[in-house]
Amino acid sequence: MSENPYQTPASSRSEFDRPVEAAFNLVELRLIAESQRRVLLCFLGQLILYVLSSKIPWEYVEVLWVAVLILSLGCVVQLVNRLKGWVAAAVVGFFSMIPLVGMVVLLTVGASAAWVLRRAGFKIGLLGVNPHQIQEAIDARENRRVPES
Repeated sequence: MSENPYQTPASSRSEFDRPVEAAFNLVELRLIAESQRRVLLCFLGQLILYVLSSKIPWEYVEVLWVAVLILSLGCVVQLVNRLKGWVAAAVVGFFSMIPLVGMVVLLTVGASAAWVLRRAGFKIGLLGVNPHQIQEAIDARENRRVPES
């Protein structure tokens, strides 16, 4: 009776236990980090335009608003495509076109990317991971692989 009957089996691993490197390589993580930064910047742009639209007449903000919404749609679809694929990107893109729901979608998608990047061992800042940090990891990995002549 030396075994604990309440202990989880050692061979039982959930999908959360597998390393992120198995799902994404460093180049894909750099692209995800760049897309996440764009999504978070789009969220900040929408937030600023919401505040401006209550202070300034709508006619002045209208053109900027349409431009930021189109840019946000493209950025969120690109990030979701890199994380989950085209089907999820199309669904999320549809929901991101709805006012105010789009802001929630931007934050949710940004949080999903942050989760993946954090699991890969990168530090998350206000605007996500610095893509240069991932590029340094790529360069460090390539320097280790250089064959000695």
